[in-house]
Amino acid sequence: MNLKRIACVVFLPLCFELAHAAEPAPGEYIAEKGRGTLTVTRGADGKMHFDISAIGANGHSCSIDGGIKEGKAVLADPVTDNPCHVSFKPDVNSIDVVLGNPSECRDYCGARAWFDGRYLVPAPGCRNRERNATEKKFARLYGSKDYQAALNILRPVLNDCAATLSWLEEAQVRNDLAVNLYHLGRKEDCLAVLKPTIDRYGTSESKLREELPPSDFESFLPLASAAWYNVKLCSRR
Repeated sequence: MNLKRIACVVFLPLCFELAHAAEPAPGEYIAEKGRGTLTVTRGADGKMHFDISAIGANGHSCSIDGGIKEGKAVLADPVTDNPCHVSFKPDVNSIDVVLGNPSECRDYCGARAWFDGRYLVPAPGCRNRERNATEKKFARLYGSKDYQAALNILRPVLNDCAATLSWLEEAQVRNDLAVNLYHLGRKEDCLAVLKPTIDRYGTSESKLREELPPSDFESFLPLASAAWYNVKLCSRR
């Protein structure tokens, strides 16, 4: 007697759900700390499609897309034609992108980038287009010197989107909040919001150059310089 078959007949709705558990839901997912974006779509023909863009160290990146069938994708390597095996393992608030063999998919990425890992369902207001809209609204409010409204609109980006903010965007948001807090006369809060940047990257350009690869250093230096300036600004008595 096949007990498993009987169980599936008796609990048919549950078995149907389990059979489709590996199918990722359409939507936008962001990798932890914002290092990439996974978009899953369903075409008019019912077929699933994915698109991944990821960024690694020193400006290296990945780009990969294709169809998904039963939670898996098999793609030809762009250089060797060897297959690249990718599995999509969804959970309640995330999808784990898993490679069958990392070397199979190496040619989709630069040397310091990778596209496997956990991609999260963004918190409300934290999708890429939502954050961009918020940051534009902040700039308008700040430009009109409505500092309290500007603070109220931007602070949730730092608080709610921490899991999916890239290190560069986080530094930019902290700088924006800091100078806004300065204009509100909240110098201690200004220093507090800058503290994680200063603690992590210090206050020395030479140290920063030693710590970061060249492209990352060039990208981060303007943000670090702004943070150093803002610390001095908010330290004045």
